[in-house]
Amino acid sequence: MTLEVYDVRGRLVERRLLGEQGAGERESALFGERQPGAGVYLYRLRLENPQTGALRSVLTGKTIVLD
Repeated sequence: MTLEVYDVRGRLVERRLLGEQGAGERESALFGERQPGAGVYLYRLRLENPQTGALRSVLTGKTIVLD
């Protein structure tokens, strides 16, 4: 599982390899220690088959970061 976060200009600002995850809800703090600033960010969560690495699904959305 891979989480990618982009700014509104399409620049990649964060990529996290989350590895294999079990079923259920998960939380992940965006940007870790560095804060890129307030704004709108787009994210893409890529779900791969752990045995083959084949892409199973892609989830996308947007989030707003407030200072």
